[in-house]
Amino acid sequence: METNVLKGYHISEEIEKFKKADFIIIQTPIYWFSLPGVLKKYIDAVFVPDIFFTNSNEFGRGGQFDGKKYMLSVLGGS
Repeated sequence: METNVLKGYHISEEIEKFKKADFIIIQTPIYWFSLPGVLKKYIDAVFVPDIFFTNSNEFGRGGQFDGKKYMLSVLGGS
């Protein structure tokens, strides 16, 4: 399964994709040391509390998707 955020998406379908996936790859360019606005909007809409993360006393803990593998692939220009 894949999502091209430029072509649109449905939040509930995206959440289900993350739940079913064993391996998640996010590929994006980097603009001025940051994610493109369209990807930031996607993350803010889809990565919702109580599904993707919970409260935790330790920074970086409390994730709900243990056992999954992730890869972040970034492209930078010169």
